[in-house]
Amino acid sequence: MLPQNKQIILPGSNHAVSFTDDTKPDGRKMRRQIAVSAQLHKHNPIDWYYDLIKRCQKEPGELKITALKVFQLMPQANRRKLWDTLRLVQINISDPLPYERATDEIVKNTTDNKLSIERLRAKAAANDPVSKRMVELLNNQTAERMLLDAPSRRLESIMYFIDNPLATLPNANPMFTPPPPPMRIDVSKFKSSKSGAIVRSVTEFSAKSASAFSEALDITMSGSYHGRYHPINPVFTALRKSHAFDEGNESAIEIMEEERRRIVRRMRHFEYHIGDDHGLRPLEGRIESSKSYLIQAADIASRIASFLLETEGLFTIARSFEYVMYNGKRLYEERAFNISAEYKKMGY
Repeated sequence: MLPQNKQIILPGSNHAVSFTDDTKPDGRKMRRQIAVSAQLHKHNPIDWYYDLIKRCQKEPGELKITALKVFQLMPQANRRKLWDTLRLVQINISDPLPYERATDEIVKNTTDNKLSIERLRAKAAANDPVSKRMVELLNNQTAERMLLDAPSRRLESIMYFIDNPLATLPNANPMFTPPPPPMRIDVSKFKSSKSGAIVRSVTEFSAKSASAFSEALDITMSGSYHGRYHPINPVFTALRKSHAFDEGNESAIEIMEEERRRIVRRMRHFEYHIGDDHGLRPLEGRIESSKSYLIQAADIASRIASFLLETEGLFTIARSFEYVMYNGKRLYEERAFNISAEYKKMGY
């Protein structure tokens, strides 16, 4: 880490249009593992960052930790000034709770309320082989449902039905209709030897991947997608942009690159002689926050968002930041309020 009195002057990448870093709110407070990523768009001002690091100059400790403490202790008047530009940071949240609750309901309905996820996990912890296998399969199902809602898969599905409005007809001619996106996803690339780690891995990936696909998804949802591949297609233009991530995300970037190529191949389904080079600018990783002020700013912003999520809830996040994505969908204040109210009833 650079000394406190040294300012980083390098962005970290000359090609990336955005910079993303992420963190996880305290699982003990949230009672689940949520992933929060902050995406800084290069064209947006970051006056809030300069203001914060200036206030941290005389404070001991690592900058990203100190900056959060300074934010927490900041008078409301100063905070309001900070929000003039801090609100422009895009916040992407992935929360496994609705998927885990849905899986729990399936277990209860299937067993006439004789079993639940919690009871199965308790038996698995006691080394019961059948319960361990069942928990593994249920975790895989939860992870798969989360991936189906991730921005990349939602983008692919929506594009497919825009391109192929007759695809839902029972006698649709396959000669004129490309195959639909598969409804099953191979989750093996997210697996780990640790129990339940696959859900955590998918949660973290889903939050990160929004940085690469949210703009294209927004264009498609707005009705600006006109179908099929073309160099000036706005969805393709959005997909081909490069985005930068902090170090340690190499495997996630590899999966994102694979999904970008798959979506573009679908856009070019009826073209001949297409190669693997679709004009996509590579996503960038291994960018240390100590060497990129934009990654460092994203790190600090993700910590601020996590702090607000822990202390004030999802509604405050939606009210404070202009762009929030929650489980693959844009989150506005009304929906955030309804989700928060529902979770409160469940004891969260």
